[in-house]
Amino acid sequence: MTACWRARSGRRRFPIPTIDDDREEMIAACDAFIAVIGSRWLMRYDEHGRPGLFHRDDFVRKDVAAALARDVPILVPLAEAVAMPQPSQLPAGILLLAYQPSVVLRNACFEADVAKLVADLRRLAPT
Repeated sequence: MTACWRARSGRRRFPIPTIDDDREEMIAACDAFIAVIGSRWLMRYDEHGRPGLFHRDDFVRKDVAAALARDVPILVPLAEAVAMPQPSQLPAGILLLAYQPSVVLRNACFEADVAKLVADLRRLAPT
């Protein structure tokens, strides 16, 4: 799942629009980009058994690549006890995602973890 944070306007946009041109425009206008990684994030497969992230038209891959290309700060919340993916697990266009700051979201400490996520967003994209 991906989302856009616009700190200056105080607006959050979720989800990002489905039309490619609108998505690109919104990502370019983001103050920060959020890419949530859960237990199935790397395990999404198409009807032919190919990993979804390795398809050029996969919307998550395109969103992350657009944010990286535009130097939009990226924050990666890690849900469901998942680890940050290694570069070898990612397609070439989004390898740098593996080096972005992350926040672990745990069920037992969810409120505190979300507070850290918000603080990190504010640090990445001050108003």
